This record gives sequence, structure tokens and C-alpha cells, in this order.
Amino acid sequence: MGVKVDADMLPVKAHFFLLFSAAAPVTPFLPILAKQLGIDAFGVGIIFAVLPFGGMVAKPVAGWLADRLARQRLVFLLALLLTGGFYFSIQLVSSIPGSFLATFHCSHPFSLLKVCGSEGSKVEVLEHLSSCGEECQVSCDQLTAVETGQLCTAFSDLLPGCADGSPSTSNLQFRLFSNLTRHDSQPSPSCLLLPGDSYSTVNSSTSSSTTSSTTIWPVLCEERVEVTCSIHCSNPHLQEMARKDSIFSSPMFWLFFLLNLVSYSCFTTAATISDAICFDKLGARGDQYGQQRVWGSIGWGLFTVVAGYLVDSSSSSTSSYLDYTPAFLLMGGLMVLDLLAASYIKIPEAQRSSRVWGEVAEQVCNPRELTFLAWCLSCGVLTSIIWQWLLWYLSDLATSTSSSSCSATSSPDWITTLLGINMAVQCFVGEVPMFFLSGWILRHLGHSATMTLVLGAFSLRFFLYSLLSDPWLSLPIELLNGVTFGLCYSTMTSYAHSIATPGTEATMQGVVGAMFEGLGVAIGSFIGGAVYQHSGGKFLFQSFSALAMVLCLLHLLLTCTIARPKPKVVVVEEEVQGELLGEEGI
Repeated sequence: MGVKVDADMLPVKAHFFLLFSAAAPVTPFLPILAKQLGIDAFGVGIIFAVLPFGGMVAKPVAGWLADRLARQRLVFLLALLLTGGFYFSIQLVSSIPGSFLATFHCSHPFSLLKVCGSEGSKVEVLEHLSSCGEECQVSCDQLTAVETGQLCTAFSDLLPGCADGSPSTSNLQFRLFSNLTRHDSQPSPSCLLLPGDSYSTVNSSTSSSTTSSTTIWPVLCEERVEVTCSIHCSNPHLQEMARKDSIFSSPMFWLFFLLNLVSYSCFTTAATISDAICFDKLGARGDQYGQQRVWGSIGWGLFTVVAGYLVDSSSSSTSSYLDYTPAFLLMGGLMVLDLLAASYIKIPEAQRSSRVWGEVAEQVCNPRELTFLAWCLSCGVLTSIIWQWLLWYLSDLATSTSSSSCSATSSPDWITTLLGINMAVQCFVGEVPMFFLSGWILRHLGHSATMTLVLGAFSLRFFLYSLLSDPWLSLPIELLNGVTFGLCYSTMTSYAHSIATPGTEATMQGVVGAMFEGLGVAIGSFIGGAVYQHSGGKFLFQSFSALAMVLCLLHLLLTCTIARPKPKVVVVEEEVQGELLGEEGI
């Protein structure tokens, strides 16, 4: 038997493949890129909490314009064009300089570096200590002549600028090494004391990766000296604890935020209209939606691996800095191809509705549909934890795992490759089979039972993440992405299409998308950022596992009581009805 190919749906499949292929090299890595630029977990949480509000406004408005004006193609292609342009521009954002300060106490019988921050940041540092010790480069500026002389004496005049006991500079630089596993005295709840186990010189004219240094020991001052210095520590949690300024005062932060806001709003708008167009073209074959959307997952899974490999290959193995330029170039090229593919989609002539919002409001303002919207909101909150914090969490695990090797001087050079493989498993092993099976599952379980199943899968997935000690062990867990995203998204879009009246399809998809990727993702991103910043990734996934289970049980209760399915009404034709009545002798 030959394979039947629906030629009319080929451009739709190509569009889904290219759209998500283009998004894959950049969008999943944006939280990691933000971290590299100098934005902390709370700042990332703020950004990705606000972004969905842009999508929340843009998606229904764009859907309304497409329905009201019957100009789906124009709105659709414009959203694609803006998506590519603004995402490509994110690479223009430069690193955000910060003020990272600590106090160096030079005294007798030992000297130490005192780093102060919040209690939560100290807990985070203590949870991620290296068994090999912590290393910080210390730069003490604007020293007085007396302070310079005392420090030069303490360092045996071996520091650059200390020449024969006659200091010639007000700036001194050195490296401090401290193994906190040997020092258990930490009396301050918000400050970390790093006793100097050894010191070395720093040659400021060369990069840290090629500097030859001289070990200095001991470093002691007869009279106590306290100086405030800038520090750069190998432990990113310790470095963040030392931050004294606010990232919100940096223009680069706001440029990063603005470019993400516009590009995210345009991308989610394009994806929503794509769903509406797909359902319009399928008509009565709506259960085949998953077989079209699956090509997006294939593209996403394929190009996250490609992008991860390209980023790791183009980045230096001796530096923790990752070069994302190849990822942006790949995204730009794929987006151009997607615009070409999308222009070949024959969009069905849309029906106009004179009261789009009124009809949508009538549809959703009943207990059954309100329960559905609450489920979309809940799934958005839970999904945001995966989208924004899973890769950050795995990156932290990878860093802590590699730090067990005392010869490691930077982050492992396989991090981005691992993250790409992780998302490939999510797509190929999780999403792809589930998108194919989603129609069969919905026909046999129904929408309500499937929604409850999705929430239960979220709970299990988060609980398993909280048990991880090695990031590579996350790969088997990604099988559950088939349920938490593939089945979830198919259920959400198909149910939204089934309750939409003619002429309101794009608007209804926009409303549902606003609840999921708008309000839901915003709430989850903000709360997730605050929890991650204060308590770390393990607690974040533990707490949201419990939340998902509570929501699962609550949804089960609601579907059994308030939101009972509407009884099927069988309409019997008059002629058939007459025959039946005649047979009964009436």
C-alpha cells in the first residue's frame, strides 16, 4: 500500500519544521546567555516573567485583527519577519559590568577575604562549594600609601607594583586560594569568610588563562589592615554573592529585556496564528493536528543539538565564556527559509464575525470552559519552570560535577552540547511520538481525563529532577516531556478549536495562548526566579512537584463536580423519527 501524501499540508509541515528549527538555536539558551551577560537568577526571573505579558497582549490582539479583517496572511508573515529580526539583534547586547566587592583583612595569625551578601546567597554558596577550594582574583584600588606599604610588606614585595620596599602604585592585585572544607568557622549569617590558604601573583598585562604566577606564603600583617577590593571568583555563586550594584541600572539589561519582549511577543503570535491556520486547513480532520505540529518538534530537537555543538566548538575550552554567534547566524538563515515556506501556504478564506470578542466571551464564561482556562494557566506556570530554569539547573549541576576535578579551571566544555542533547531527547523521544498519538489518546480518554494526566506527569517530572546529582541522568526524565508538552499542547489547541465559533478561531487560540504562554508563564517565571535565587534549583523542583500534584487532584475534583461534560444531544431527523414512532405503533 502506497503512502498517501497530503500535498496541501506540506507547506504547513515545512513551516512548523522551519519555525521551530529557527527558534531552537537561540530561545532555549537565552536564560544561560543572560547569566553569562551578568544577569542574576532574580533578574532573569523578572525578564521572563514580564515577557509573557507582551505575548498575552499581542496574541489575542493579533488573532482579533486576523479574524476581524480576514487578513491572516499579512499578520502571520509580519509576525515571522519581526521575530527573526529582533531575535537576531539580541547578539548586540554586551556584558553587563558589575560591582563585585569584598573586604580583605590582613592580620595575624592569618589573613582572610570577607564576602558579604544575603543569607540566601550564603546558603547557595555553601551548597556549591568545591572540594578543591575556592579561588578569587583580588584587585585593591585607591589604596593609601600606608595601606600599600603594609600590604607590600605582607606579600614580601612580590606583587607587581611593590618594588624593593618602595611601593609605586595604589593598585595591588593577587590571587587568593581558600579551601573552606578546612575552615568551619562562619559566625556571620550573611558573610562568608575565606581564610587565605595560599596566595599568588597576578600579571595584569596578560589573560588569566596564560599568566605565570609566583606562590606567596604566608601573608601576614603585624597591624590589622582592612581594605575594600574588587574580586572575580571562579565560583559563580560566590561571585554573585559579592555583587553590590543593581543590574536594573544597566542600559544593557534594558536593551536585552526590550529585544526579548518584542521578539517573544512576535514569535508566540506567529505560533498561535500557525495553529489557527493549521486547524482551518484540516477542517473536520482536527485530530490530525499533532501529525502536522510534530514537525516543529523534530526541527526543535534537531537544531538544539546542532546549535549546542556549534557553540561549544567555537568557544574556548580555557574560558567559561560561550560564543553564541553561530547559533544566531543559524537562526537567521532558518528564519529566512521559513518566510519562504510560509508564503506558499494557501490560507482558507476566513469567515468574518461582527462580534468576535462577544462570541469568545460567551463561550468561555461557563464553569466547564473556565476550568479549561484555569488548567491552561496552571500548565503555563509549570511549563515556565522547565523553559526558564531547567537548563540553568542542569548547568549548575554540570559545573558542580566538574569542580570535583581540582585541575578544572573553567566550566566543562560539554555543557551546551549536553543541554542540546537534553532538548533533543525531549523532542524526538518525548514529543514526536506523543504528537502522533495525541489524537488517539484524546479520542479514548477525552479532554478532561487527559488534562488531569498532564498535571500528574508534571509532578512526577519535577520530583525526578529534584533527585539529580549528575546532569546526564536528566535524559531519561525527558521522556515525560511527551506528556507535559506534546500531549498538553495538543489537548489545549484542539479543545480551543472545538469550542470556537466560526470566525473566532484565531482569537480563541490567542486567548488560550495568553493564559498559557502569557499569564501562566509570567507567574511561573517570576516565582521560579525568586525561589531559585533564595533556595536553589533542588528546592524549586521539589516545591513545584508538590504544587503540580495539588493541581492534579483539584482538577480531578472539578471535572467530577463543577465541570461535568455536557450531555450529548442527539438530533433525530423528522423522517427517521416518524419511522421510529411508526414502528412502535404510536
